[in-house]
Amino acid sequence: MYLINSEFFINTAMFFINRLKAAVDELSSFSKERPIHPLDSALWWTEFILRRKSSEMSKLQCESASRLNWVQRRLIDVWAFATIITLMFGLVVGMFLIWVAIRLATSNESIFSDDKIKVE
Repeated sequence: MYLINSEFFINTAMFFINRLKAAVDELSSFSKERPIHPLDSALWWTEFILRRKSSEMSKLQCESASRLNWVQRRLIDVWAFATIITLMFGLVVGMFLIWVAIRLATSNESIFSDDKIKVE
């Protein structure tokens, strides 16, 4: 049976933190070995794509988009799902607010009882 005390917990946490730090440092060293800055690389690729508007990639994208039907192109199913979820959430919130209003209207106690508000 293991006894877990604060010293054991701290030592275990420090062990995992040190292993994680070593892994992050190794990955960081890989990313720092880039010969060109990432922003410069992104700019170059953007200009490359803009220079070649009629490249094979754009032709491939147009061909694959032409095979979609109008429901898939307009994402009707995604919009319908999001609308239904939003309406259901609004319905639940509205029903809760109506329930609270009915409870307040039919309760015998006033919501402004004498111990809550003191008028001088």
